[in-house]
Amino acid sequence: MLFGLVVIAHVMQIVFGEKKEDGKTKRQKRDVQAQLLRSKQKLARVREVNEVYDAQIDKLNKEIADLGDCIAFQKDLIKQRQAEFEHLESVNGVCHCNECIENDIKANRRKRIVKKYQPTEELWME
Repeated sequence: MLFGLVVIAHVMQIVFGEKKEDGKTKRQKRDVQAQLLRSKQKLARVREVNEVYDAQIDKLNKEIADLGDCIAFQKDLIKQRQAEFEHLESVNGVCHCNECIENDIKANRRKRIVKKYQPTEELWME
C-alpha cells in the first residue's frame, strides 16, 4: 500500500511537474518574444538613424563634388589668364606678374613724389 502511494505520488509529481515546467517554458517564450520585439524596435531605430546619416553623407559628398568642380573651374580660369598675360608680355615686352606690377607702381609713386618736390629752374628765375 505504501508502495502504491509512492507510485501515485510519483505519477502526480510527473504530471503536475510537467505543467510547472510548461509554465516556465511559457514564461521563457514570452521573455524571448519580448526580447525579440525590443531587438526589432532597436533595429528599426538604428536603421532610421542610419538612413538619416546616409542622406547627410550623400549631401556632403555632392557638396564636395561641387566644390571640386568650382576649384577646377578656377584653376582653368587662372591658367587662361596666365596665358593672356604671357601673350601680352611677348607682345608689349612688359612683364605682368604681380611682383613686377607692384614694383612698377612703387616706381611711379617715387617719380610723382620727386616731380612734386623738385623745383624747376623756371620758378627760380622769376
